[in-house]
Amino acid sequence: MTVPLVIKRIFRIITTKEGSQRESVMLTEESFNQKNDSSPGAGGLRTTELKITPSVVQRGRNVTMACIHQLHDYGVYSVKWYKGNHEFYRYSPLDTPTTRLIPANGIKIDRLRSNETHVVLISVGPTLSGNYSCEVIQNSPSYPQYVATARLDVVECDSEIKSTSLEPKGTRLDPRELTDKLLT
Repeated sequence: MTVPLVIKRIFRIITTKEGSQRESVMLTEESFNQKNDSSPGAGGLRTTELKITPSVVQRGRNVTMACIHQLHDYGVYSVKWYKGNHEFYRYSPLDTPTTRLIPANGIKIDRLRSNETHVVLISVGPTLSGNYSCEVIQNSPSYPQYVATARLDVVECDSEIKSTSLEPKGTRLDPRELTDKLLT
């Protein structure tokens, strides 16, 4: 049974470290394929999504990025990770080794916890705030590319959390009254 799917395609030009350019497409909805998941021979990529956890993080903490993709019939040719237009990590199951770290300013990767679907950034700093993308290239005759993008914000926080009271000593206010006073 076929089901109609809405596809939003956003095209962008990616410049590789070597200086070559290529067009890439980002799918924000379900697959280019019109068959549902239970159909035999449903071939193709179904979804691509990038989740960054946490998406707002305190400086010095770790961040996990998950490139969620569902492939049918064809496997992955490669998954490439970018900060802006600069590639920093690549997974290619046909290569030895299967993972490759590409030097990028300020990006430190936990190699043991990073793989086809996840990249873990270690001890992030403010310079790592920005847009990140994962590009999934399908291992099929035409090698289609699908890109998902998400934002990471690294914030500075005081080492001490200070407590502040809004109530004057000796006076008890109703929470609704306090809210009204704060809003006026």
